[in-house]
Amino acid sequence: MRTGLSTGTYAAALAKASVCLLLGKAKRLKSIWVLLPDKRWVRVVLTKARLLSSHKAVAWAKKDAGDDPDVTHKMTLGCLALLREDKQIVFKRGKGIGVITRPGLPLPIGEVAINPSVRRLIAKNLHNLSTAGVELTFMAPLGERIALKTFNPRLGIKGGISLLGTTGRVRPFSKEAIRKTIELHLNSLLAQKINPLVLVAGNLGKKAALKLEFSAEHIVEVGNDWQTAFSFLEEKEVKDLVILSHPGKLLKFLSKEFYTHSKYSSSALKALASYGFNPDSFNTVEDFFLTLDNPDIIHKMLKDVKKSILDNFNLMVNSLRVYFINYKSEIIAYA
Repeated sequence: MRTGLSTGTYAAALAKASVCLLLGKAKRLKSIWVLLPDKRWVRVVLTKARLLSSHKAVAWAKKDAGDDPDVTHKMTLGCLALLREDKQIVFKRGKGIGVITRPGLPLPIGEVAINPSVRRLIAKNLHNLSTAGVELTFMAPLGERIALKTFNPRLGIKGGISLLGTTGRVRPFSKEAIRKTIELHLNSLLAQKINPLVLVAGNLGKKAALKLEFSAEHIVEVGNDWQTAFSFLEEKEVKDLVILSHPGKLLKFLSKEFYTHSKYSSSALKALASYGFNPDSFNTVEDFFLTLDNPDIIHKMLKDVKKSILDNFNLMVNSLRVYFINYKSEIIAYA
């Protein structure tokens, strides 16, 4: 699958292009080369770049995320550069770029949402050109609308998208990107002393949690990566932790499988054998629970899931509640 470039790489490219025009190093630019953290160069195509005055220039590009299903794919990004008399690089927030409003993120409240790694990438590429001071205002005309489809609202980043990227590249369906998002979300909630923390796999769990009247601000979607969530919470002070998910995922914990994607884990049906059932008698875990009429067995399963979590992760929690839900986001049972 085709890799793409991060919003952070585009930010570095746009900053470099506009500064090149300001310094007279180019009169016209259709593309610009950017040095990534791995010391490799990538060429970024520009849609527009022009000198506005002797001390002001602007550059625009359309983001290419490769084959990653990124909501920022094909969005327009821009950078307006102004020369400064000092040697500082100052980052400003333009239309569609987010601002930090909550603690727990790597930037202080009120700061423009340009990650530290991206700031370093921009500085590195500009210092290769000159040590001149510059004020950089980043823009994303549709950023405020697109940001609503990202994790930004849950992380307390308001008003637009973030400029992100550690490696500078976007890899399709990256597990690393998901892991970092989970950790950022949890860290933000811990910094705000949000209680309880409610972990769900996705929409099914989220709907069930909202039906139970848990606040949306307390909910963290982990997808299949429960391992990352539990590992991150180890030795951190968490008063109450709530887990809501389908037993088809949670029963895998009994085999110490905390990354529950079917490609990387075994079927949860095999767990039924330890409760006296033949796994081959059921097509799915959902099928099993539709036919089971034994609350004691279900309660034993829930207790075993809780025990597996606590046995495998050093969680400092006052209480741990686990809910089994079905595909209608209805509660089967909890313990």
